[in-house]
Amino acid sequence: MRNHPVASVLAACVIAAAITGLIGLAVVSYVSNSVTPQDPNLTVDVWRAAYQRSVGWSALAAAVCSAWWLLVAHSGRGLDTKAGQWYTLCCLAILVAAILGWLLPPSEREGPLKPMLVNAGLALIGYWVATFFTAPDHYRFTPPLARLVWGKSHT
Repeated sequence: MRNHPVASVLAACVIAAAITGLIGLAVVSYVSNSVTPQDPNLTVDVWRAAYQRSVGWSALAAAVCSAWWLLVAHSGRGLDTKAGQWYTLCCLAILVAAILGWLLPPSEREGPLKPMLVNAGLALIGYWVATFFTAPDHYRFTPPLARLVWGKSHT
């Protein structure tokens, strides 16, 4: 699968969205139980629903960036490991997720740092796992820590 462009891109989208979304849904209650909305008319349930939307959009950002990197990786071969593009798209996914964690949920008294960091972490995990398992063989060592798991390159 990892050497078939269409299959690996689709798999990466599913993996990134699933990892980000499922872990995100698991931590939503943790994050929402530790916030106090600034608006006294706003309930925690309304805040939680808005935060769940930001997690969903973060999952989409991780999926799109994973697919984009795989399209770049499948388009060229050679000694270039595409590490620059990998890190750029990883940073883009993290940045978009953090901004969504800041903008989508209503303001809370504690500040937006926790939702931003949780969203950024979710996007990082989703992007890394998706690109780690679906990278083409000639770029399988591009994601960080891949060399520890896959072993030394025999080329």
